[in-house]
Parts: sequence; structure tokens; C-alpha cells
Amino acid sequence: MKSLLLLVSSLLIISCKQAEESVPSIVFEKPLPENGKNINFPKRLLGDYQNDEAKTLSIKPEQIIRNITSIDTIGQSFKQAIEMNDTLKSYYKDLSFSKLSDTIYLMKHVRIDTIFNIKKGDVLRKLKGHYILNQQYDQQYYIKKLTYKNGLINIQLIDSVEILDQLKIVTEVQNDSTFIPVKAFPTKKQFKQLIKSKGFNEGETYLRVKE
Repeated sequence: MKSLLLLVSSLLIISCKQAEESVPSIVFEKPLPENGKNINFPKRLLGDYQNDEAKTLSIKPEQIIRNITSIDTIGQSFKQAIEMNDTLKSYYKDLSFSKLSDTIYLMKHVRIDTIFNIKKGDVLRKLKGHYILNQQYDQQYYIKKLTYKNGLINIQLIDSVEILDQLKIVTEVQNDSTFIPVKAFPTKKQFKQLIKSKGFNEGETYLRVKE
């Protein structure tokens, strides 16, 4: 049992580190848009949102919190390991088990992630109706675009370096051509062009939860 607990704990630590250390494809040297005003989320955006992938967002004045509900099939040994380890139990929020057979269980749990936090150095700015989420990464920023309309929140990111090349935005690749992330240095005009050209083309949509 000790070896099983050690194995499960090690896998959890590795999983957490991988999540924390995921590398964005494109980073920016400074918050965008250039010379924009730092703001908090306005009152009209505050509240809870959900999508059809068992995810919910909670937008507060200075942060966005995401909850992901998961249902996994696990064996009895893994269930026992979780129940006996306080670290694992604290990782899995709202934890519950449903028995399928003598040795197989359904495990339902919620993972809570703070995906944007102004108090931790993230920067929120606005450009022509879009909220620009500048998220800190290694003293630089990776960027998402948040739009709100008719109760819908849409959060998008730039998923391709090619769009930067098409818009003639100067990029710098460190070490060699396979190095990630790529650094981009757009002017305010180029950044407006990036938004206008639908350079933000990958993301998720959430619907406001009625109170």
C-alpha cells in the first residue's frame, strides 16, 4: 500500500507540474494593447458562466476562476489511495464515488483553477469592446481575448505563429526554429490588425448562469 500511495502521489505531482509549466506558443514582451489602461473586470461581466463541456467560469473584479467537473473510472486500489492520503483528497474537490462492481468505481470530482489573476501580476486592458487578458509567463505575457455579448462570454487565443508572419509582425525565435514560445512585438496598430483579421481563432464559449 505504501508503494501505491507513493506512486499515486508522484503521478499527481508530475501532472500538476505539467499543468503549471505548459508553454504557450506565442508570448509578448509587454502587456497589450500598447500604452493601454490597466483595469478590473466591470460589474456587467461579474458572475458565473457555464458551457457544454462540464466547465464553469466565475468572473470576479480581479480574477477568473474555472471549475472543471470530471467523471473517471477507477479501480478499488486507487480509490483507497485517495481516501488514505490527505494531499490527494484536497486536490479532488467535491469528491464522490459510485460503485460499478466489486472493484470498479466512478469517481466524480471538480478541479478548480484560477486562470487569470490581477493580484498575481496578470494585466487586463480593453480595446474596442474586447477585453485583453495579459497573463504573465516568465516575465512576459501570453494573451487571450475576451468578448461579451447577450450573456455569452467568448475567450480566444492565438494558436498559430503563421498569422503573425502574415501581418508582418516582427517575431524573434530564440536558439533555433523549434524553440517555443515565439516572441512577438506588435505595435498598437498591428495589434488592432491582429484582432480585426481574426488572429484570435481558438477558444471556448460560456453562457451566463441566470441567478
